[in-house]
Amino acid sequence: MGIFSNIKSAWQLRKYLKKLEAFDYKSLYKKLGFQDQENQYLLKSKHFNRGRQYVKSFGLMGLSFEKLISRRISDDELERIVLLSHLAPLYDDLFDKTNTSKERIVLLLREPSTQPDNDEELMFSMFYRPLFQKMNKKLSFLSCFLKLTAAQENSKKQLLENTTPDEVLKITQEKGGCSALLLFSLLDAELKNEKALHKLGACCQYMDDIFDWHDDSIENRKTIANGLKIADLKSFYSQELLETVDGFDKEFGTLAETLLTPGNICLDFYRKNGVDTIDAPEERMICDMENIENIRKLIFNLR
Repeated sequence: MGIFSNIKSAWQLRKYLKKLEAFDYKSLYKKLGFQDQENQYLLKSKHFNRGRQYVKSFGLMGLSFEKLISRRISDDELERIVLLSHLAPLYDDLFDKTNTSKERIVLLLREPSTQPDNDEELMFSMFYRPLFQKMNKKLSFLSCFLKLTAAQENSKKQLLENTTPDEVLKITQEKGGCSALLLFSLLDAELKNEKALHKLGACCQYMDDIFDWHDDSIENRKTIANGLKIADLKSFYSQELLETVDGFDKEFGTLAETLLTPGNICLDFYRKNGVDTIDAPEERMICDMENIENIRKLIFNLR
């Protein structure tokens, strides 16, 4: 990707970020009932606050889909993206923190009117119910969410000692791919290249694993990153990134490359700080993508 394409792509993503920052979250929370007296305590929950962080990652990719469908994302579609972004960390917590059974989660998805059993389910329902109601393609959306739920349940194998690297790779690809397909299902548009979008989602999951290697190691969670030398992981990720970008036309491909470039920047950060192998770390290393030097690398695709 040329320097001018880099700058144009980074500028476009900056415009998307500004659009997400300008969204009227206060009115949305009020409409959902979080401002009601009996629910105000939920606003201070750590589970709630992470939703705004997820808006950046989910929102940037969701808004970039306009290049796939050749039109602007509508206000209704944007609100769905914001709702799913808030929903995502709560959904993860149902699996990882509260050990909610797959059957219970499927019930919450299939029957949004199901009464919640705890605060995590309550917050999940407060975002999921209006999202489901706003969906025009409910069956397609639900199908994608159920496939992701199956992938999430299968990902528990990453905590097992006898899970092989090949199995970890397949689990990672399915979880990331299903996430991307779910995000696209929020749009009132036809998906023309499911395979390419699934691969994009898988590459996003690789990038998440690269950034989260410390926490995953502490939890004894096997990922594509754990146990690999930085050089080998860099080679793997760079190849996957190129193959992912090649699956799309130039306009969306340049955006996809910019969205995925932080993975390489993070690996370079680890290497420059003396990390040779992704293994159980002594301390957490944070590659801050809001650091001005990393932003410069992202814009100009520097190494």
